[in-house]
Amino acid sequence: MEHAPALGVGSRAPDFTLPKQDGTTIRLGDLCEQAAVVLWFYEKAEAPAAVAEACAFQKSLDAFRSRGVQVVGMSADDLDAQRAFAKKYRLEFPLLADATGMVCGTYGALNGRGARHMTYLIGKGATVTHVFERIVPERHPGQLLETIDALKKPVAVPARNGTHAPGNGVVATAAKPAAAKPG
Repeated sequence: MEHAPALGVGSRAPDFTLPKQDGTTIRLGDLCEQAAVVLWFYEKAEAPAAVAEACAFQKSLDAFRSRGVQVVGMSADDLDAQRAFAKKYRLEFPLLADATGMVCGTYGALNGRGARHMTYLIGKGATVTHVFERIVPERHPGQLLETIDALKKPVAVPARNGTHAPGNGVVATAAKPAAAKPG
């Protein structure tokens, strides 16, 4: 089964409500009102790549939290599989059960075996800021943290005279006096 294309950067992340491993539900819209969200899709609980990535996220969880970012995992597994996965590896972040695959499909993360490994970085207000489709599980949380940090740093932009000015892309220039009009 071919997967749908990923959502584009700048698009609005589709809202959903799904159960997490403890049986309570999470609504993406509520999370995005509070913080940025890492929405991480994985093939199946207990798949080797999913285990490696989940454990790497768990080790980096404090770093995400200190940056005001919520980590959320999702697969097309049922609630019992998510519960067992979270318990076995002592995962302290939500694992969402999309047993129908409907949400995974909406996000372009569904393949013939379940969800495919991919991640969305979603900013406050539910705007997709980055999409990661080629993932090395053990290194992926570090890659995300680097991206989050880069988003927060001011960028040097060329000024009109060829020098660089720090800031957000706006370069202040002194206004030139208006030329006198002949009378």
